[in-house]
Amino acid sequence: MSSRTVARSERTTSRRPGGWPSACAAVVLAGCSPGSPQSPEPCIVGAAMANPYRIELSHPLRYTTVWTTGSPLPGYSVLGGGAVNARTGEFQVELGLPSREVSQRLAPTNDLYLYTQAADIRSYEVVDAYRPRVVLYEDVNDNEQLDLPRATSAAPDRVLAIDDDYYTMGAVLDVEALLREAAPALVDLYYEATGGRFTAFIPTRGTGDYVYVGEASFTYTFLLDDSGIAFASLECLRNVSTRSTALPPNVVLDDALDTALCGLDYGACRSDELDRLPAPAVSMVSSSGYQRQAVCRRREDLEALAVNERRLGCERCECVSESTLDVFVAAREELPPWWPCGDQVVYCESESSLTGYPSECLGLAGLAGGTQSEG
Repeated sequence: MSSRTVARSERTTSRRPGGWPSACAAVVLAGCSPGSPQSPEPCIVGAAMANPYRIELSHPLRYTTVWTTGSPLPGYSVLGGGAVNARTGEFQVELGLPSREVSQRLAPTNDLYLYTQAADIRSYEVVDAYRPRVVLYEDVNDNEQLDLPRATSAAPDRVLAIDDDYYTMGAVLDVEALLREAAPALVDLYYEATGGRFTAFIPTRGTGDYVYVGEASFTYTFLLDDSGIAFASLECLRNVSTRSTALPPNVVLDDALDTALCGLDYGACRSDELDRLPAPAVSMVSSSGYQRQAVCRRREDLEALAVNERRLGCERCECVSESTLDVFVAAREELPPWWPCGDQVVYCESESSLTGYPSECLGLAGLAGGTQSEG
């Protein structure tokens, strides 16, 4: 380990402090001496999973750790794992180091900064670390292991969540050198983060070139998401770009109305016989990859139905959220048979143009008698 310590205090006798709260619980392996220099302890980290989009699972939900050895995949090693209780969402992640062969090829690694300042003494050390990915997946083929896509085949399992890019656990790749060479204050910092245990695993925070020691109380948090963004983060080694785009609105006026009502600066506007058009889907949908919301407006003798849809899709290392807006306008006395306003969709009072979707109406989207979600 190369030392880049700015200032070192007088080195005290080596010790394993105890009593600190820690993300990493003790694991004692049979035949191993906990804390011995030859065997850094594995650790167990608490985890919680939520399914806000109500993604349906037909097979067991499991977790595993993935140690990447380059991009593109499949340059990876899958290590350990277990079942996730999909009902309670609570489970524990056990972290252990991969083989020496895999450890020597891990990529990308990070510079982990250990930093302390006491009075006029400032110390820091930069060590090599790797942050393994913790993946939640639906075990579609029921073989109790994560199967990722190969060049010639699709993935049999569904990747539904992955650890956070900023707050996560990291593995110090040469923890013995850290404890041997670092200033005593930095050794104390390490033991505070690990709860006084000799282990390679330590909570981290940060991204890219700036990764620091995180909070000792760290726990994993996962939200199930079937949009593909979790797999993109794994495949692209955390380097995923995201962007949003909004397509011009599409306005359809009943053919009995004057097209001067369009009043659009951009977008498409046309006349059509609304009673001959299929009824648009208006139920509120909130899923990780797709959202839909609808709202109705009325002004004098006119009514308008606005349906906003947003789709999230990922291809390789880019995820795009695309928004569309369809607006239907009709005379109140000549509404088409499928018109949902007041029955399925609420009215929103707004002075904005009838051919738009006012921001003040966003929170009112849904059914007249409440809201409905699908996912």
